[in-house]
Amino acid sequence: MDLEKVDIIKDYLEYKGWTDSEIERFIYNENIDESYKKIIEERAQIDIKNRIKNSLRAFIIGDALGVPFESQWGGTFKCTGFVGGGIHQKEAGTWSDDTSIMLCLLDALNKTKNMRSAVELLKKNLKDWYYDGKFTADGDTFDVGRQTAAAIECDFRNDRLTDRMGNGALFYTPIVFHFLYREFKIRDFAQFSRVTHNSEKCFYFGWEFCKVLKSCILGYGGKTWIKPNLQNRGDIENTYFWVLAHYVYRYEENSLIDCLCDIINRGGDTDTNAALLGLLLGSEKTVYKEDWEKIRNHEFADRIINDFVESISYIY
Repeated sequence: MDLEKVDIIKDYLEYKGWTDSEIERFIYNENIDESYKKIIEERAQIDIKNRIKNSLRAFIIGDALGVPFESQWGGTFKCTGFVGGGIHQKEAGTWSDDTSIMLCLLDALNKTKNMRSAVELLKKNLKDWYYDGKFTADGDTFDVGRQTAAAIECDFRNDRLTDRMGNGALFYTPIVFHFLYREFKIRDFAQFSRVTHNSEKCFYFGWEFCKVLKSCILGYGGKTWIKPNLQNRGDIENTYFWVLAHYVYRYEENSLIDCLCDIINRGGDTDTNAALLGLLLGSEKTVYKEDWEKIRNHEFADRIINDFVESISYIY
């Protein structure tokens, strides 16, 4: 009997809450090699699910950190943590439309069994958010992007492709977690993006960001092959390369909060930039309890996140 494997099995079963007698019976009756293999796989899934939860929380933290500084020039302020105020005059820890849209997506995936139904529920969730303040931190819908507002106000009837390249399409990139163990193609991202951002550029850069995010979550070292291009192009393209540049060159130095404050202090679309950077950094950097609890209505966000994470299953 391989004692090292037995010890790993015992440690895992203790973590799962088994009693000593239950563990001894298991060791005596089961095939150790097969049990060890299964436990290693289960432990890997637990680790990945924790990374995903951490990543989604880090998205929300980045969003809330950036809200008070949105549209300000870099060098005219200093973000060091959670504060209130700004152009929206919100309390510290308030998330924006970025998080609300992401939560609308996760909730739709939680409550449906196929992609078509998920898209329809996403539309309903977006209307509930836009008109009734659901999926917000305090019942107030604010900072809604023009493309998103236009899509909702016409009840999603305009399904023609456009040349607009709003970076709000990137809020749908957590869809990749739903496809983590399945084939994922650009059309899978596009069916959600087109609800509000029906543009080939949005589909392409959203899908590319999804691939980077998947690489980070699975621990494949995505940062080693990302080649940021900081030329001045469309909205989504600028955001994509700006966030990746900060991920590649800055993420190893400091804590999650410090890294998010760094990109915020560059100015511009501070909440979106920090939210998307948080989505990537959350795969490796810890979201501390004391920081998460500074997020307003974090319990509501956690219910949606937890349901989503538990729905992710490994396909053998």
